[in-house]
Amino acid sequence: MNDANISGSKRKHSEVEQDATAPSNPAVRVKTDADSSSASRPSASSEGAHAANSSAEVAEDGIPLVANPTKDIMGELEKALEMDLEFKGAFAWSKTYNDAPNPALRVDGLGTIGLPLGDYLAAGLAQICVSDAQNDVNSTTLDTARVHFDNPAWGAWIDALRQTVCLALGTGDPGLGAQAVLRSVVLRRPGATLLSSATTPNTFATMVVMLPGLYVGGSTVLTYRGETFRVDLGQSSLLCTNVVAWYNGVGLDSDTITSGHCLALLYDLVQPTGFVFAPPPEPFAVTKLRHILLSWKQREDGAGKPEKIMIILKKDYSLPYDYSRDAKPSKEPRLTAARLKGQGARVFRALDGLAQELGFRLGLCSLWHKVSGDRKGRWRSYAYDTSDDDSEIEMVGGRESDTEWNYFVDADGKELPCWLSPEDDEIIPHKWEEDLEFSDNFEHEIESRERVTYTYDRTVIVLWPENGPFQTGWRES
Repeated sequence: MNDANISGSKRKHSEVEQDATAPSNPAVRVKTDADSSSASRPSASSEGAHAANSSAEVAEDGIPLVANPTKDIMGELEKALEMDLEFKGAFAWSKTYNDAPNPALRVDGLGTIGLPLGDYLAAGLAQICVSDAQNDVNSTTLDTARVHFDNPAWGAWIDALRQTVCLALGTGDPGLGAQAVLRSVVLRRPGATLLSSATTPNTFATMVVMLPGLYVGGSTVLTYRGETFRVDLGQSSLLCTNVVAWYNGVGLDSDTITSGHCLALLYDLVQPTGFVFAPPPEPFAVTKLRHILLSWKQREDGAGKPEKIMIILKKDYSLPYDYSRDAKPSKEPRLTAARLKGQGARVFRALDGLAQELGFRLGLCSLWHKVSGDRKGRWRSYAYDTSDDDSEIEMVGGRESDTEWNYFVDADGKELPCWLSPEDDEIIPHKWEEDLEFSDNFEHEIESRERVTYTYDRTVIVLWPENGPFQTGWRES
């Protein structure tokens, strides 16, 4: 079995590691069947998310104005970035099965369909299917009344699959009572998209079971609130049964099939009486970030309003310089959003979605911070003695520091024409120098028996309002 390839970012180039937790309510993070459920989290809807903003006053640029703007922009932003920014649960799910039973699919007027589906039977199916002339002429539908599954094991397998899908979508125990109702049997030929966003009333999700049969193409991207879920199942189409499921309302962008054909069973997932399943609001931290950024943007220029905000990450994600004499120029940018991993990628992804929504810009830069000082130790008549080994040399006085902010680029690594010199009140964390010097991520150099130097390299996210003083200033210069 192989899970579908997952990308955890709105941008194609940004990857994010996934947490192995999920709330009991459905959520919005892409999730595979290997993830498990956990306790639910606070709802963000009460904190003024999209629904609350829909009736609010708006600024000249159409961005909503918040009624209770945040006063301490930097302090609250620093707190929000320490919260959980990850979407829990799943809005879409996919899995490849190489051990699924053969359904022994029998079609009235044609007989039993052998699998993997070959050209001859595919042509026969096309003759008795109905073409969807309005939407996709290369996608034909078979009346479900003519379809029979003669393998008793198939019904049991579909029922187990339904439970797996509902748990993966985060419906919790109530989802186990949902029903999987066969909506249609679809034959997709070259020129047809692999998946369709069509839905049925009174359902909460779609489950597509693609039976074995070779096709090429059909890569699909499902999106929800800035999250993406990518499926590319052509390579396993000949011998495996592929399943994709997603909530109603999820965006879907599917490439066309370039050759071959795909025979798919479309099931509607119907929630049990008394329950309504849907992807929940975004994480509370993201809603809080939105409120802070809106507060920042609507504040009048002047004291207390930063022109930009520099967020120092825990690591350096840039490519190292090659100082060798025969080094060849690298075609790859030294620093891009694609290189961010872990918490750095999660922070960038959360801010990236909000920046595009609210009219902000994001960039990256490199921080180089050097601290020199006197070494801890004492002279003896024959040697200089230190109580620490070279990996833990303590600095005791004579402290001097130097800081450079360089290589300012956009998310794709294109250099931006600006010299960065942030004010102290534009940097997160607030005590950034102290945080650096207490971290374990550094390099040190012993200058002499009396002096030692520590250097710290970090990647920094740069955030600023579009067309604000910061952007206007460096464009003019």
